[in-house]
Amino acid sequence: MRDVKSFAVELVQGKAVGLREMVGRRYRHYKGGEYWISDVVVNAATGELLVIYVSSDKGWRWCRPLESFIELVSENPPVKRFTEVI
Repeated sequence: MRDVKSFAVELVQGKAVGLREMVGRRYRHYKGGEYWISDVVVNAATGELLVIYVSSDKGWRWCRPLESFIELVSENPPVKRFTEVI
């Protein structure tokens, strides 16, 4: 499986839509809670890639920049903010 950042580069360059593969998948937040990816979109004003995700239990919709969605958070040791649920 290719990494998400390379998908993002290709999406922005118009070469592929690999980030679309995230849509419909479930992820667990490092503090708990499961979410499914509703969409990956581009902010028209900035060109920034945004992940739209929905809480599995309450149905609330959230939006976060892709870079923030895939980053490591400052725990000891560092952990992924979101991990795919397989």
